[in-house]
Amino acid sequence: MRPRDLSEAWRREARVLWKYGARGQARLLMRVARELEDSFNETITPAQAEQEGLGDAETVARKLRTGRLKNHGRKFNPVVRRGDLLGLTTGSALPLVIERRALRSRNDVD
Repeated sequence: MRPRDLSEAWRREARVLWKYGARGQARLLMRVARELEDSFNETITPAQAEQEGLGDAETVARKLRTGRLKNHGRKFNPVVRRGDLLGLTTGSALPLVIERRALRSRNDVD
């Protein structure tokens, strides 16, 4: 299952829960689906991509230089959208993305 498919599945499940009166659980599923989708649009440096297991920093930088990946930063400060990298990895980085997002949310509450 691709990450985008997962967020859509969560949204469908949330609609079912809402229909049956489980409003709190439905809100939670909608929230995590939105957070997952938001994480796709976050920009990260090639070094951050490597730290998150989304690819080797040099490989990501080369793909940015050659135009295989769109640079969402400046010429000498390249950044890439996390979602652009999710499709290029051989392993699934999705659990790591979700875990990092959850940790950030917990730290915001504290």
